[in-house]
Amino acid sequence: MYRGFQLQANAFTDLTYRQAGEHIFSQLENTVLPVLNKYVLASGAIDGTKMQEDWFPSLKRNVFISHSHANRELAIALAGWLYNSFGLTAFIDSCIWRHADDLQREIDDKYCKNTNNDNYNYTRRNYATSHVHMMLNTALSKMIDRCECLFFLKTPESTVSSIINDVEKTSSPWIYSELSMSRLIRKKIPKRLDKTELVKSYSAGGMINEQLRIEYQIELDHLTTLSATDLSLWHLKGNQLWRDKDEHVLDTLYDIKPLKKK
Repeated sequence: MYRGFQLQANAFTDLTYRQAGEHIFSQLENTVLPVLNKYVLASGAIDGTKMQEDWFPSLKRNVFISHSHANRELAIALAGWLYNSFGLTAFIDSCIWRHADDLQREIDDKYCKNTNNDNYNYTRRNYATSHVHMMLNTALSKMIDRCECLFFLKTPESTVSSIINDVEKTSSPWIYSELSMSRLIRKKIPKRLDKTELVKSYSAGGMINEQLRIEYQIELDHLTTLSATDLSLWHLKGNQLWRDKDEHVLDTLYDIKPLKKK
């Protein structure tokens, strides 16, 4: 990855591009059948590496869209806007990968039920959950690393501002994990750019468990803020450049929102 941006709550609200986004992802959706037997090794263990490759394959995309599950339709619309406006391909985990809950259910039903009833064994299910979440978290980190940019949808659903000490928080463990990883992941300058400073970036989206609410303090100062005005200016300048193939359209965005000098 190279740059990270946080879209203000009202920076992008156009759901008219949702159909375009859904059409794009319908052609990319992973159709792996949930057959666990195909991953069982001769030793009886499950091949976790192969399972992760099938369920959460690493792809080449321009933009990683980080968002709350509650903003999934908005994220899909943004992906449609990016592709229709600039030909940029976006990554949204739930649109391309099979949902982690589906894999979790398959493993739980086969390996985690008690023998005397249909209830799940607490210890075995916790062990299985740790594996599924580790696969997903590792795959997400790889995708952030492969994408050139990350766009984080900063909304009331993805972040919570603390009134007491004016810090940003999230109740999503996925947002917390990916923001933390973003400060450690390698920063890569695109080969087409010769002289550009590095910047710290990134974040993610997830679901909120309403019965158990845990909040994590997050840092967003490494993500460049994008307003509705910034997106409009990028669309005005970048759309024609993309059609003329004069330069990479992301470079236009970098010019509009340059890195701050340290």
